[in-house]
Amino acid sequence: MAATNINPSETSRAPISVVFGLTLTSMSVLIAQIALTRLMSVTVSYHSAFLILSVVMLGIAASAISVFKGMRFRNPPVTAVDSISAAFLSAIGTLLAALGFVFIVARNWGPGFQPIQIALGTALFFVCFYFSGYVIAVILGSYSQDISRLYLYDLIGAAGGCLLVVPLLNYFPAVNVIFLCAAATAGAGSLFSLSLGNSRTKWGGLVLTLTLVAVCCGSVIWQDWFRLNFAKGQDQSSVKWVTWNALARVSVTTEIPGSSAAIEMFQNRQGIKVTPQQIEELRRLWQVGWGISRTFSGTVLPTLWLQLDADAGTPILQNGIGAMGEKGKLDFLAWDVTAAGYSWRLALGQPIQKTFIIGGGGGRDVLTALSFASGAVDVVELNPAVVDAVENVFGDFSGRPYSHPRVHLTVGEARHELFRRAQNYDLIQMSMIDTWASSMAGTLVMTENSLYTQEAFDLYFSHLQPDGILSVSRWFDPVRYGESARVAVMMAETLRRAGVKKPQEHIAMLTCPGYLSTYVASMLLKRSPITQNEQVVLQKLCESRGFNLLWPQITPNSTTSFDLGNLLRLDSKSLANDPFDLSSPSDDRPFFFNIDRPIQSWVDALKMGDFSHGSRATLILGAAFIGMMYACILFLVKPIQTFQREHPDALSISRPALIPHFMYFGGIGLGFMLIEVALIQRYILFLGHPSHSISVVLFALLLFGSGGSFLTSRFDSKDLIRKTQWALTGVMAATLLTAWVLPCLLEHFAGGSWIARLFVTLVSISPLALLMGMICPLGIRNLTETGRKSLVPWMWGINGICGVIASTLGMMLAMTFSYTIVLVVATLAYGITFASLLLSEPNNRSLLS
Repeated sequence: MAATNINPSETSRAPISVVFGLTLTSMSVLIAQIALTRLMSVTVSYHSAFLILSVVMLGIAASAISVFKGMRFRNPPVTAVDSISAAFLSAIGTLLAALGFVFIVARNWGPGFQPIQIALGTALFFVCFYFSGYVIAVILGSYSQDISRLYLYDLIGAAGGCLLVVPLLNYFPAVNVIFLCAAATAGAGSLFSLSLGNSRTKWGGLVLTLTLVAVCCGSVIWQDWFRLNFAKGQDQSSVKWVTWNALARVSVTTEIPGSSAAIEMFQNRQGIKVTPQQIEELRRLWQVGWGISRTFSGTVLPTLWLQLDADAGTPILQNGIGAMGEKGKLDFLAWDVTAAGYSWRLALGQPIQKTFIIGGGGGRDVLTALSFASGAVDVVELNPAVVDAVENVFGDFSGRPYSHPRVHLTVGEARHELFRRAQNYDLIQMSMIDTWASSMAGTLVMTENSLYTQEAFDLYFSHLQPDGILSVSRWFDPVRYGESARVAVMMAETLRRAGVKKPQEHIAMLTCPGYLSTYVASMLLKRSPITQNEQVVLQKLCESRGFNLLWPQITPNSTTSFDLGNLLRLDSKSLANDPFDLSSPSDDRPFFFNIDRPIQSWVDALKMGDFSHGSRATLILGAAFIGMMYACILFLVKPIQTFQREHPDALSISRPALIPHFMYFGGIGLGFMLIEVALIQRYILFLGHPSHSISVVLFALLLFGSGGSFLTSRFDSKDLIRKTQWALTGVMAATLLTAWVLPCLLEHFAGGSWIARLFVTLVSISPLALLMGMICPLGIRNLTETGRKSLVPWMWGINGICGVIASTLGMMLAMTFSYTIVLVVATLAYGITFASLLLSEPNNRSLLS
């Protein structure tokens, strides 16, 4: 950093403009981080969005080490003045990184180049987070005696970002939000210059800020200039309409991107020559439903294709409501294996009075329910932009299925809405529900994860009529059958938990070899046992529609490559020996889609030399952990080793004496991040929406944490160590209560109003957050009051290093064990911080006790 020719006065209290500049920097860092997770989820993959949190922490940690070295060795040394240039560089870097991402990274790089794409994208934003971290580290290091006040405003800024990020992402594309963050960071540099700069930096900062504000306005007015041309390798030129919100990027096209080319390639590989007319017919059949039988010979309605994050999609059928009155127009719906539950009941002569649909999407499942004369159709759709597209933007095309008199639509989280209802249903349908969209938290958790847990299936079962059916449809492959088999096992476990001794007598499993060798399976759970007559009717239905009945096994031909019968009997040996992890996911470990056993995923990938096989989440998580550990060594440990080797007398403290400080701040970095990751997941169901959980939980953690920082300013130096020990004891006790008692508390209040649940959330988080907010400023006061102020940036970097490790470690623990174990490990991390106080030098302890 190049300092200006003005040096700040050596005061212990930071000027108010510096405080506000720090607040604005923290706010922009948090908003940019979350906006970037959305951008990565859309353009590369939801797995890559997970890396952003680690990149942010790594950038902050690396910059802290640079500040430490600069304050100790550079001539002239780094001072608070350098925050001005760092803020300006961060603003410019953020702008250039966003432009580079849109025009370079978000291109069609071709198969096999995704790792390079991910590396380039994260490297671009590492630079801007590095300079933002530099700003924070240099301010905290320069005014360490004012740490309680500065940490207070640092956390307030981040808390403000939590409140702003959801409405910003609901109104603007992620790229525009990142542009806004660049302008905000430039504004922070201008605030720094008011107290620390000269006239040149003041005017320069004003010009840069206004320029970036103009770029933000221009990106909103001329959005086509910054529109994504490619997303996940798909050409986006045929997109008819697109909008962004905090949950996903929602787009509508005339066909599944690349489907015509894929059909032609597939047919050519089969040695079949097809005409353009045949390709179009196959495309229309494939697009209207992946589970439609190959034996279907009728016509289908024209469709538009609605996509979430350029991945998961759902069809919008043309005037499906109007077609209900025309004979044969909607017959194709009955030939889809996802509608087998309706067809079965109809063939048995059992009317369907009430239907509950989880995830309405483009309205296809709604039309299916209506076409089978369901008396009332309750449907819950999570994403309001999806409903807006179907009902308003393309309402004339779709016929507005959600507005049908028999349809009752709720926009919200399906489990939460079903929990609040008293009625039971003849049929509950969850058909191919996935988004492959990362949550805003940037973890390997998708918005639909909570729908596929054992607790969710117990809830579905409890809302069935005595002869009601739960229908769940997933992808199926004779070799990679894990998803469908796991659903069947969860159904069997649900029945066993309900006291059913022979769950296999309540479950049916059908598959359909659709077009282009795509298989879809429907698993049907019937609350009452399936009678012999019902089995015969189901068998005849499958024979007439071209479905394969895998269970019940009426004929010897219905065989599978896995032991379905013993799996449905929940045979422990069959579950343990299966190549896939078929154990039931829980709310405490909600990773339904990770069916590959972690170690086996790596072994298979290494044997085959192909890392596209197996659980990609597991592979990326392991690779990320290794990569981030290497990056920590490269950017953080190596520079310190070089510095000590070249300047052995530069440190005023021995290496053994550094160990307690490393333990103290390292434990904070580990513990805080692990608690954050676990709490966000814990509150998703309780608050009824992923966006609510992320914004409210982070806001509460940061706001009440800032209150804890403020309280430490009222502590005098007497008994400081003892007060820190009491605060740490409180953190560890509160974390364990959060792990074991909080789930029961949330379950008790789950039926309350939104305001009541918000109040419970804030009250339950506030004690833990208040105590956590005390620990870091108390540690920095310890350094300052024992004459080790120069170590503050270094310790801030150690905190960041452990935050990098925790962001990956937390997900590894959650996927392997549970979020409860994550909280237990967080308690142990704060225990390391507590132990460091016992290991600190006696003379330092006596000064503060």
